[in-house]
Amino acid sequence: MDVPSCLLLILYIQAVSISSISIVTTLPRPGTITPEGSNLTISCSSSVPWFFCLFNSPMGDKQCAIQESEVNSVCSSDTLLSLSGESSTCSLDIARVTRHMHGGWMCLLNEISEFDSVKTIVKVEVGVAAKVVWKTDTQEDILHLTEGEEKEIVCMAADGYPAMDFMWSSYRTENRRSLVRNAREYLGSIEQGKKYPDESSDSSITNRTGKATYSLTHGSHLYSGSQSLLYRANMSDNGTTILCRVQQSTAGGSVLYTSTVQLQLHVEQIIMSQTTAIEENIGIISGIILAIIFIILIFILIAFLLTRRRKLDKKYSSVPNKDELLTPIWVPGKVSCMEVSSARQFANDYHENDDVQGQSASTRYKIVPTHNTQHHKGQYCPCPQIPIIPDHLLDLSLESHSGDSCTDNSITHSVAGATLSR
Repeated sequence: MDVPSCLLLILYIQAVSISSISIVTTLPRPGTITPEGSNLTISCSSSVPWFFCLFNSPMGDKQCAIQESEVNSVCSSDTLLSLSGESSTCSLDIARVTRHMHGGWMCLLNEISEFDSVKTIVKVEVGVAAKVVWKTDTQEDILHLTEGEEKEIVCMAADGYPAMDFMWSSYRTENRRSLVRNAREYLGSIEQGKKYPDESSDSSITNRTGKATYSLTHGSHLYSGSQSLLYRANMSDNGTTILCRVQQSTAGGSVLYTSTVQLQLHVEQIIMSQTTAIEENIGIISGIILAIIFIILIFILIAFLLTRRRKLDKKYSSVPNKDELLTPIWVPGKVSCMEVSSARQFANDYHENDDVQGQSASTRYKIVPTHNTQHHKGQYCPCPQIPIIPDHLLDLSLESHSGDSCTDNSITHSVAGATLSR
């Protein structure tokens, strides 16, 4: 390639670079919050003079203009908007900003030589003051409480931008001494173990705040928030005014909005009626009586169980000498004499097994002297002369008689089916 050709190529490249358009600066700058109701100018500055300029709002409205010797608006859909500018700057003037204008605005510039275009998004932030109200029921900003009653006082801020901070304070009417407590700073100092200064009786009213909660309104950039104060009524706080201050600031710390609501505490003393006192005394006495009755019943139950256990121990007590129970009453094959009472206690004849029995020649009775010297009466001892009967032919039955008689044994000869009974 010869030298003239290289020079022409360089000149062409420079011409193309000069004729291409780019956006250099925009307004407003990022992070700038424009309060609702104020005026605002949105502008785009290009590297070369622009021929055509277009702004498209978040609502879909369009503003456009062309520039030849001067800027002329060719499309307009809102009377609050107007286009203006210079050779390399296109500006959109807004007479009164509304909350609906919050969002990204598109800026498009076009140059005439090559008809190149460039666009960018300019972010517009619209500040909106939140509406602050008490969520707690009050009567003309007076909160009626009874001494000792615990109440959650809720301060709510709705539909605001940017997000809000809550601050609580309280003062007495007579001296108007205000004690401000930033809820976030106070909670942070408590978490770090630090003592917040000026811990007085009034400050104790506003130092029991909870954590603030926030929510974003659907389809909007507005925030809503609330914070609660847990308060226990005290007679010393009667007439105290509690304030909730909501503050909205920019990221740089500039305060945009401040709103305050207040309420007055009206604490009433608890008056206990005579009827209530009597009812409480009756309840206490009734409780004591029931407790005594319950204790008595427990003692009765214990005594009953112990008595029953003693009876069971006596019923199933062991015999000292078990051999006494095993002593035989009568041994087969022995002829024994049995002592009976006086003969006058018996009839001559008696019936047994449909047969008449009595003193006969076959049975011999003799009076035997008693071996006990204390008894003077004679006792009969029947000693029948009977043969020894085998054990398998005997039918022995035992009976016990009461009275002063000894064991009465009667032996009857058994021949061909006869039985011996005692």
